[in-house]
Amino acid sequence: MIYWLVMEWDKCAGKVSLDIAYNENGRREMPTTWARQRDAFAWVNGSYHKTSDPSEPIYELKVRGKEVKHNPYDQSLVWNRGGYGHVQRTAELKLDDYEYAISGDGYTAYSEPSFTNTTAAAVKNRQKGRAPRTFAGSIPEKKLTIIGAADGRFSGGSIGLECNEERWLLGKWGVDLKNCVNLDGGGSTMCGLKEGDKYVLQSRPSNQKPERRVHHSIQIVDITEWKKQH
Repeated sequence: MIYWLVMEWDKCAGKVSLDIAYNENGRREMPTTWARQRDAFAWVNGSYHKTSDPSEPIYELKVRGKEVKHNPYDQSLVWNRGGYGHVQRTAELKLDDYEYAISGDGYTAYSEPSFTNTTAAAVKNRQKGRAPRTFAGSIPEKKLTIIGAADGRFSGGSIGLECNEERWLLGKWGVDLKNCVNLDGGGSTMCGLKEGDKYVLQSRPSNQKPERRVHHSIQIVDITEWKKQH
């Protein structure tokens, strides 16, 4: 199962904002807990981090203008409050221009996935690199931000994606290779939505627990509520 969060910034600019939730003391938390605190519409996990407390991000993380970690990797999702979140090669960005930055793996090569060979050996080989994945892309000419979260590692169910397959899926939306980023996956992949007064995890974490505690989370919040809280 794949879950998609799609933001059309021409329609929602000034109404909602991407935000990054984290604890300054380095204590990891479940993304739904942060969503409840912030009255978020939707949320996913963030990028790679150390898995013990006090935790810290492995790649670039910038929140409300403060650099939490400066170790930029291939690609970065960047934005300013209430503005268009776009992915670009980190080397081509001027990170000082953005209040928020979250880095991850880029895609240095791409080949069209082949699903035509369905022999047992071919299927087994394709499944080797599959895992739960969280990833993002953007389409500058349409001002679209697209975030995906794919379940995986379930026998007889969702087995996850290879990195090339998540890139292929973003390409079906019209996302260019240079505007894609792979974030933290595995048991950290989570996606949730606010349903009425409830904050509901939509995805199925592969570690069989309700949620994994992570260092930071990408949240979609009401811009008016954001102003009250910050």
